[in-house]
Amino acid sequence: VHLLSLPAYRRVALRGLSVSAGGITESTLRGARGALNQHLAHASRLEIELVGEDLISLILEHSKEARLALPLLRMTEQLLEARVLETLLHRYTREQVDSAKGCSAPFAQRLHEAMRTAVPSSAKDMSALMAALTMEVLLLPYAQGRFLADLFRAVLLTLGHRYPKLRKAAADQLYIHLLTYGDPAAMSADDGEGGGEGERLAPDGPERLDECLRLLTETAWLADLDEQARPARARMFELFKLRPPQVAAANPIARPSVSKEDDDSYAALVGEMGY
Repeated sequence: VHLLSLPAYRRVALRGLSVSAGGITESTLRGARGALNQHLAHASRLEIELVGEDLISLILEHSKEARLALPLLRMTEQLLEARVLETLLHRYTREQVDSAKGCSAPFAQRLHEAMRTAVPSSAKDMSALMAALTMEVLLLPYAQGRFLADLFRAVLLTLGHRYPKLRKAAADQLYIHLLTYGDPAAMSADDGEGGGEGERLAPDGPERLDECLRLLTETAWLADLDEQARPARARMFELFKLRPPQVAAANPIARPSVSKEDDDSYAALVGEMGY
């Protein structure tokens, strides 16, 4: 862990630590996470910034290698939960936004973009999808403007995912977030972040938060996707005045045609085998 303080070894040490801190072996995971959190809790802001930049770089570098990308994402998720990266995730005031024009995007936004490179929306690995979902919910309190709308939209889309367990996890995590922080639009005033067009969350209206919490708790997210999850998700998109997702119509599965000759051959084979 102390090698993180040495620029020449920081990336290598961070990559190695991810295997332990982002792994699944409880004995090594607990010790590695504890040591990493303790080190960064006493690190300077500059060192935390360098570690954060290296995390983004490593996620992008290994985005196509699941054996390294997933541990890196899990370690980043854990650092977000422990709030040791909080100094990099603060909201910007209007003056800071104006002075930062032309500079790189905020850390939270670049971290989310790196994560989405490693775990695109078409991903099928459940562990990677769960890590991506948790990271998006953990980043919500630090997002604003169009980034907040994009992030919140991504979480809402997960409520209609084809994997029931992922839908339920999204509902549970979003419920806890809304209960803790309240309506996301109320927490993010329109500060002028980033000009141009783009979706933004509609101002919070009366009873919107209550209805969202009711939908998240009363909907049977593990039940039928079209009868339960998607109608509830559509209502939440409507409440926040976000563009609804385009749901593709299911195509009937084409069954391969079997010629009469092949069918007769198969019947003869079954007869020879005595079935």
